[in-house]
Amino acid sequence: MMEICPRDREYNQGGVAMHRGEEKRDALLEFIDCKILDPILEAKPEFYSTERERRSLIKVKKQIAQEKESFHSNQLTSQQIYKKYFRQVFNESHYSLGRELEDLELPRFLEVKEQFIQYCKELDI
Repeated sequence: MMEICPRDREYNQGGVAMHRGEEKRDALLEFIDCKILDPILEAKPEFYSTERERRSLIKVKKQIAQEKESFHSNQLTSQQIYKKYFRQVFNESHYSLGRELEDLELPRFLEVKEQFIQYCKELDI
């Protein structure tokens, strides 16, 4: 099974049979947090050289914080998280947020799409 990040090791113990219902949901949220949302939210303005980039980072972090809250607070099922993930891929491709993330060299849903698909297959979602 693919290892997502150090925090995810507990999901890898016991194999796919361990992933049911809420465990699958938690595993997907951990993937999204670890690979995309948390690195964006932890980005530091001082790492950017221009005021425009720093302002853009603040704006992006605000949007991503809201997105993280919507993934976590709605008690979505693993299937709903799967669909929401692909809506985010679409939104990144068609709206300014994706361009801003790319300009700031921050992770995007689109960049880890294949890993996400593979992980969902392993979880039988």
